[in-house]
Amino acid sequence: MSNGSYIEFDEFGVLNIFCMNCHEKIAGRTYIEVASRSDPNKKEKVIALARYSTYREKKVSMSDGSYASLLLCDKCEMKEQDPQEMTRQIHSGWEKECRHAGRNLQELDEVKKAHVVKQKQQIL
Repeated sequence: MSNGSYIEFDEFGVLNIFCMNCHEKIAGRTYIEVASRSDPNKKEKVIALARYSTYREKKVSMSDGSYASLLLCDKCEMKEQDPQEMTRQIHSGWEKECRHAGRNLQELDEVKKAHVVKQKQQIL
């Protein structure tokens, strides 16, 4: 994992997801067999994201009134989270996703200003 980010990409997309608090691995790429659309008797291997049993999502309110999901492990799910660190993690993930998709990072700057995790949070 690089730079303490919760998400790891490679040339094929999402490789791993880590807890945004303690960085335990909570999801990872796997390959599954599915029936081919062109020939139902044939099986094809496809990329899938496996969520491990420790994977949890916790919704938090953002400063613009929207919600975001914190991706946490089962041990960190009920712990109080640092809003500044969670905002940093969310923004870092957005940047990585934009880079992977070849998007302009300047467009993201305005979005990041409007989307900050609120200081006081209820568990949703």
